[in-house]
Amino acid sequence: MSKADEIKNKLSNQKTNAAKKYMEQWSENKNNSTKSTDSTEESKNKLSRFQDKQSIEDTHTRQTFLIQNDLAEELNDLSQKNKKGFKTAFINQAIESALNDYKK
Repeated sequence: MSKADEIKNKLSNQKTNAAKKYMEQWSENKNNSTKSTDSTEESKNKLSRFQDKQSIEDTHTRQTFLIQNDLAEELNDLSQKNKKGFKTAFINQAIESALNDYKK
């Protein structure tokens, strides 16, 4: 008798309902593991959308800058009136615009 079977028997003989329920589910899952791969493929498809999504850390780099107090206050006031990510978008647009102007 395997170690898993010994544990199963031991838990099955106890009066604990939770243990019995767990063991019944375990047995059902073990028996159902030979089902077609449709459910496995379906699960993989559901999870793949999380793997494809890039985080902001994948596309952006953190930098630390000193900003004048009055400019920081004005930016904070603006960001409170807008959606999450406003500061990042604003700063990126401002830097891009300034760099394009600088190159001319």
